[in-house]
Order: sequence, then structure tokens, then C-alpha cells
Amino acid sequence: MSIWFLYNIDLLLSGIAAAAIGILGFAVFFRDRSSSTNRALLVFSLFTVVWGTINYFSYKVVDTVMALWLIRGVIFVATWHAFSLFTLFYVFPEKSVTFPKWYKWLVGATAATSLLTLTPWVFSRVSEVSATGQVAKVENGPGIAVFGLVVFGMIVAGLGKLIGKTRRATGIERTQFRFVLLGTAITFVLIGTFNFIFPVILENAKFYPFAMIAVIPFIGFMFYAIVRHHLLNIKVIATEIFTFLLVALSFFEVIFSVTITQIVTRGLILILLTWFAVLLIRGQIREVKQKEELQKLSEDLEKVNEELKRTEKLKAEFFSFAAHQVKSPMAVIKGYATLIGDGTLAGVPQEKIVEIAKKIGAAASRTLAMVNNLLDMRKIEEGRMSYVFEELNVVPPIRTIVTDLETIAKDKGLALTFESSQEEILLNMDIQKFTQVIQNLIDNAVKYTDTGWVKVGVSLVDGKVLFTVSDSGRGISKDFAAKMFTQFARDPALAQDTKGTGLGLFIAKQIVEAHGGRIWASSEGEGSGSTFSAEIPQDNKVATAAMGS
Repeated sequence: MSIWFLYNIDLLLSGIAAAAIGILGFAVFFRDRSSSTNRALLVFSLFTVVWGTINYFSYKVVDTVMALWLIRGVIFVATWHAFSLFTLFYVFPEKSVTFPKWYKWLVGATAATSLLTLTPWVFSRVSEVSATGQVAKVENGPGIAVFGLVVFGMIVAGLGKLIGKTRRATGIERTQFRFVLLGTAITFVLIGTFNFIFPVILENAKFYPFAMIAVIPFIGFMFYAIVRHHLLNIKVIATEIFTFLLVALSFFEVIFSVTITQIVTRGLILILLTWFAVLLIRGQIREVKQKEELQKLSEDLEKVNEELKRTEKLKAEFFSFAAHQVKSPMAVIKGYATLIGDGTLAGVPQEKIVEIAKKIGAAASRTLAMVNNLLDMRKIEEGRMSYVFEELNVVPPIRTIVTDLETIAKDKGLALTFESSQEEILLNMDIQKFTQVIQNLIDNAVKYTDTGWVKVGVSLVDGKVLFTVSDSGRGISKDFAAKMFTQFARDPALAQDTKGTGLGLFIAKQIVEAHGGRIWASSEGEGSGSTFSAEIPQDNKVATAAMGS
């Protein structure tokens, strides 16, 4: 038995390597069939198994004609083996990859080279056999140089691609890439030694059977990287180990078989066990995947639930706040109306009457703005916000808005200015809705600026109309910047000093996006002023056509 074991040590190790990479390839593939990396690894694994099998028997066959064709078959598969390696490293570790046009030319070059290997241009004949009748030397043809150039070129290109990805990777991913790179480098140095240097350069073919053993470093390092990259669940890994042991034990039985009946019977058992291993791992992967999907769904539902709770809380707080905000200006209006009605203001100077009228108007405007915001918010939530688009020169209406709000700015001692890059800038827009946006931005700038200036600008940049409202005010805190365009958003640091609903910027964002544009804010921090910008493409007719008129 020990003599038989030693005689078949190459078969034993080659079989273990083939079973390991086959199981690894199918396990990863069944984990996610849609992944480009998983599919590429499976293809590479299958080519490795086929290549290793033919490689082993090419040395064991004593018929020189059959041996020559098997050796040609080895390098035929080796050509595609190198191509599959390049493809694997080109897509690794991406889930989806679009190949460039030159990839088709590479496929063609690989096909042409593989066909060349089946001709005498690469291996012409068996020139020497050993004492046991096995192939010892093969005579090379001139085409061997083409084979070497193409195959080693693809291997080097694949390794170069992986090296580039390793350099760009960071953290744990870089470590994982390094392990894959190390395992691949060791494997292909050994394959090159056993399958090219010895048989082609040194013309010694007796090392062919050991080429499959060279795949073991790749299997080990790749498996480690996949496990560390969390592509396989620990339950799946345990199943793989169990099934691999079953296949290995069955393989040993085949090796130690003596009669033809034992070889055939145990060989069939080995095939059935291998197929059982693949199905078992596939089932475990499907079960793990379903559990992960259920867990993710549960987490998503938890997040949605938390978001709903947060929104409901914000709405409750908002309506409580809004009721208070409406009550204050209405009290002002009612108070002054009472004074006018009972004649208390009879004989009061005209200037005082004008001042009271302004206060009544301001209180009414705040109340009306709040009601309009509430109505707009409801329309947005229900998808009923309608727009009337028309192409017009945006400069005059924006200038008019600035002129109308100059009084508010002067009352705070602020300089409100307007500047346009040109006198006519055409844009397809709903001017009534967009007026809300500009008014809100200017109102906020004046509200949050104690001293200095507020600047409003309109310009045409690269086919896009840019509206800006800048100020020298309090600036924007980093915490508030991330949520300032959401519903009911108010900066806690400023909420005590200023009044507002927290809906203005949210509504402004919806209006700007309905125009096919975007809105954003920038600030160097608290106390450094801020700039609000809205950008809308001039060719936004397609984007706005769906809004109706």
C-alpha cells in the first residue's frame, strides 16, 4: 500500500488541488451568480481543473501519438487558462464590469494562439521516451515563441492589473489584494517552471504531472482573501470543509484501488460525492443569502420606522411652533385694529399711523407666508404642486424682488445689492414659483445677518443660469449644513433668536429641482457668512415639459 501511495503521490496532490479549486469556484459562484468576479473565478477554476487533468495524463500515457496530442491539449487549455486569469484580475473584485472594445481583440488573439498550439508549429513530435515508455522530451516548433509571448503576456498583464488595484486599495482591502497577488505570483512561477522551463527550454517533460500542485498557493491565498472579504459565511465555510473532506477521502479510495471493479465503483462514488458537495454548498449559500436578505429587510424596515417616528415628531413640534407663530402676528394685527376701531389713534401723527400700518402689514405678511408654506408643503407631499413655465428674461424680475426688499435690509442697516452678468438671460421657468425661492433666500440672508451686506447675483455660466445670494452674516454650522434642505430644519443655535417654520429651504429645493436644476449652500463656518446658489440649465425645456402648464 505504501509503495502504491508513493507511486501515486502526484495523482493524490493533483486531485486534492483540483477538488479544492473546483469547490472554491462553485462555492463563490453560487454565492452570487450575477457578480462578474464570481463568474470569472468559476471559469478560471474550471480551466484550471481541465488543464490539470490533461496535464497529468499527458505524462502517464505511453502511446507517443496520444501523449503528443495530450501535451498539445495542455498548452491549448493553458492559453485559455492564462486568458481567464487576466479576465479574473481585470474584473476583481467588482460585481459588474463593462469590458472595453480591445477585449474582443484579446479574445481573438487567444483563440488564434490556442488553435496554433494544436499544430506541429508548436510541438512537432515526441523526440524521446523514458524507460517506462513515458514522454521524456518533445521537439519544439517555431510557434512556441508565439505561445509563450501571448500566454506570459496575459499573465503579466493580469498581475500588473492586480498590482495597480492593490496600490489604489486602502485598509483591509489592500491586505486582501496582497494575499491574492502573492498566491498568484507563487502559483504561476511554479507553473512556468513545471510547464514551460523544464519541458520547453530544458526539454525535460517528466515534471508535467506536478504542475497542478502549483495551484495550491493560489487556492490558499485566494480562499483566505475571500473569507476576510466576507464573501462567504462561516456556515458555508464549514460546509465546504466537510464536503471537501468527503471528496478527499473518496479520492484516496480511488487511488488505493487495486482491481478495475474497485476503480470504476469508487470513481463513480467520487463523482457523485463531488456533485453532492456542490449541491450542498449551493443550498447552504442560498439559505445564508436568504437570511441576509431578511436581515437587511428587517434593518431597512427599522430605519423606515425610525424615520417615520422622527417625521411625526417633527410635524408635531412644527404645528405646535406654527400655532405659536401664527398667534403672535395675529395678536399684533388684532391689537392695532382695536386701537383704530375704538378711536384711540385719533389725532396721532401721520408718521405714527404709517409705522403702525407697516407693522400690521409685516405681521400679515408673516402669517400669509406661513400659511403658503404649509399649503405648498402639503401640495409637494401629495404631488399636486403645479407649475406654469414660460421662457422669459430672468434679470428684470430678480431685480424687482431685490428692489422690493431693500426697505427690509435698510431697516437692519444692511446694504442689499444686485448684479447681473448681462441684461438679458433667457430661461424657461415658472416665475411666480421661482420668486418664492429668491425671496426666501434674501429674507434668510437679511434675517441671519446683523451687520454688513447681502448680495444677489444672476449669471450665465456654461449654458446654465446661476442665481446666488451671499451675505456677511452668521454662517452655517457643519451639523446644520447636512440637513438644512429637509422638512422643518432649523439651526438649534439660531432658533431662539429668529422666527421661521423650517420649510422655506425645503420648498425652495423642490421648486429648483422641478426646474431641472439644483440648489446648495456654502459657508466657511459660523460667523463667516454664507452663499446660497441655485443652478438651472438653459436647455431645461425637456426637464420641465413633464410638469405641465
